[in-house]
Amino acid sequence: MKKHLRLPRFTKRILPLALLATFWMTKAMAAPDERLLSQFNHAFPGAEYIRWTEDQGFDIVSFTWNDTPCRIWYDKDGVLVYSLRYRQESELPLKVQLAINRKYNEKHVEGFVELTNRSGITYEVMLSDDKKYFMISATAYGDVSLKYTLRKQE
Repeated sequence: MKKHLRLPRFTKRILPLALLATFWMTKAMAAPDERLLSQFNHAFPGAEYIRWTEDQGFDIVSFTWNDTPCRIWYDKDGVLVYSLRYRQESELPLKVQLAINRKYNEKHVEGFVELTNRSGITYEVMLSDDKKYFMISATAYGDVSLKYTLRKQE
């Protein structure tokens, strides 16, 4: 006589969700096609900590290149659509540094992100003083605008 395996009620609810999550994660972390991998490896020799994901029809790669954390969104044709590079204050272009110093001379640069898309390059710069953080947007031409401020917790 065969005995049937009885799963606890909790397992019956969680198992389908776990299987669905595993399927989703496998799909989300799927590697891109060989053509895009070859293109990426040629453009970024020596890239480290490479992690590919897929989201909303884009192949996204996160990696470190020359000690700089980066993230790139590629469309299905392998065209770079959007990229981010996380940079230090010393790497900010001189024209942008001068524009920020002129407008926010009492603020300290905490860091910035270089954004590249079809419109060009912009910089999202985090500044701070004793009481607040300031997120500003700057163009390569030195145009600077305040996006928002946050109060520091005391």
